[in-house]
Parts: sequence; structure tokens; C-alpha cells
Amino acid sequence: MLRISSTPRAWFVRAALVVACAVAIGGCAAGEAPSRAIESAAGEAPSQQAREDAGPMASDAGAAKGPDAASGGPEIAPPSSCAYPSSGQASTLGEVVPDHAWRGFVNGSLDPVDVSLADLHDCDGSRGIHAILIDVSAVWCGSCQAEAPALQAELTKAWSALGIRVVTLVIQDATGAPATLETARGWRDAFKLDAMTVVADPEVTFGAYVPPQGSSLPMMFVIDPRTMRVMERQTSFPFDPSKLLALAAANRGT
Repeated sequence: MLRISSTPRAWFVRAALVVACAVAIGGCAAGEAPSRAIESAAGEAPSQQAREDAGPMASDAGAAKGPDAASGGPEIAPPSSCAYPSSGQASTLGEVVPDHAWRGFVNGSLDPVDVSLADLHDCDGSRGIHAILIDVSAVWCGSCQAEAPALQAELTKAWSALGIRVVTLVIQDATGAPATLETARGWRDAFKLDAMTVVADPEVTFGAYVPPQGSSLPMMFVIDPRTMRVMERQTSFPFDPSKLLALAAANRGT
């Protein structure tokens, strides 16, 4: 359960949890049962309450550092001639998501670059982008750690060829502190994520879905690159790609 708090007691508890889980890596997440909460712009109701995540990586520095990849993902699409949609402008279901910008790594790039949602806007399909998945994760989250390599595998196996693009927003480090560029680099290296974009999101862009009392991670948002509208939100593990794949197929005309 993500709890954003600045009190000394909260940080002490967070630190204790990290140390305890570091003793047996993955041990905190081993007994977790899958759960799923899905909201859709089509009006689908969530199936059940999201669960609390645990199972932190010991620290960013302790993550297994993989070699920097040249570029294992799709080529970066050329700039779009489409104007970014101005209606809606709210990160809520069925509305246009604002054009957020972050700093991070594209497809295993060696150097950090500026990344924005406008980079993924493809109003007419000419850039070959047919569906967008935003993954909101934290280093301390055991389920996020399990989801990261699964997303990489799906992209490598089929998703990239289908025009699906994944952006992981790392919001907190192993202690619960706001993520930095080095946090994003460590996440990318730990799971060898060279087929997706990984950025630091210390401001918690989708904070409307992370209330003060906490919320489940990872959070997934399916966005239509034609309209930049949020089509679905999931707080689930593992991620159910049904809506994502259907959107990509519809936009491909298949």
C-alpha cells in the first residue's frame, strides 16, 4: 500500500520494512495473492479492492546493474504533426491526459532525455503507435519488481511489433523517498528494460489516483494515442492486457 507521509514515525516504519525485506529478497512478496481492480472508460466497474504491496528491493545501489543496452525497443517515432488535444485535460477515465513531461531513458538509451506524452501522440497512425501503457511503479514495491520483467518480455515477444509503447513512471525509491534520475536508471538496469521508456516521476503525475491514505501499486493506465484519452486504469498484478491489445488492434484496423 503506497503511503506518502513525511512524519518521522512513517519514515522509520518504511526503513524497517526495507531492511526486513532485504534480508530475504522477494520474501515479503512471496506470499501475496493476486488481486485486481479495473476501471474502464467504457463503464466497467472494478472487480475487487486493490491489495497492499510489499517486497522492496534493498536499495537502488543494491540493484543488479545490467549493461547499458544500445536500443532493444522500437525506433523513436518522428515528431507528430498533430496538435496535442486540448479538451478534457484531466488524468481521469475518458478524459484527455495532460501533456506531462519527465526525464529518463528511452529503449535502454545510455543518456537521459526529456520525455513527454506528446512524443507518443499519433492522431492518424502515421507514427505506428497504436496503444500506450503507463506503468506507475516504486522501487520498494514487490509486485512492481515482478511486473517489470514481464512487461519487458511482452514487448520483446509481440507488443512492440503491434505498436504498443510502455512508459514506466518510477515514483519512489527503496525508502519511499521521491524518485530521482538515478532511481530510474537503477530500475532500468536492474531489469534490463531496453524495450520501454523508464523515467523518474517524483511529483507523482497520476497523483489523483494515489490518495493520502494510500493506493495499490503498480498502477496501469491504457491511453489511446489517437485521442490521448485514458481508456482504462488497473491496480492489479499481474496486469490484464485485454483492453490494451484490443485498443492496439482497433487502431491498426485489424
